[in-house]
Amino acid sequence: MQQLGHAAEGVTLLQRATDGRERVLGKEHPLTLQSRAHLLEFLPITDLAVEVDGAMMPLPQECALHLGPDHAVTLGSRLSYAFSLVRLGRFEAAVEDARQVAQDYERCHGPNYALTLSAQFLYARVLAALGELEPAVELMALVAHRREQSLGDQHPYTARSYELLEELRAKVAERPAD
Repeated sequence: MQQLGHAAEGVTLLQRATDGRERVLGKEHPLTLQSRAHLLEFLPITDLAVEVDGAMMPLPQECALHLGPDHAVTLGSRLSYAFSLVRLGRFEAAVEDARQVAQDYERCHGPNYALTLSAQFLYARVLAALGELEPAVELMALVAHRREQSLGDQHPYTARSYELLEELRAKVAERPAD
């Protein structure tokens, strides 16, 4: 709904679904935890800052405690949390979370898994934001190539990966020589 311009409506519906799942299934049920992770990802920036510093901060730890560290919901909550930190511009806080969740997705699901590539894409963005352009370029080149292999060269995720790769390469080229 966010991509269609109905972000507020989507957040409201997701909050209702989360509340309903918590009431019916319990706070620790995988579907409740998954809803909370999705909610974290889609909150508007104003609400997100409050949630990251408040109720949502322990969400990845809660998921790991109840579901295990490699459960799909746990990994998803960790990716949503890292993504939220990036949306807030907290790159220093996000770097280790993004690196670790990308590594764990690859370990659990392999290098071409869609969420492995999403996590690596996020990690490359964080590296670039922190001025680590060469490692960001290297990782983004890998992500773009793998997305092209698995999704095709016309897929929007592939195109976005190559766009970001070119932006990063341009920044490297603009750097003054040491």
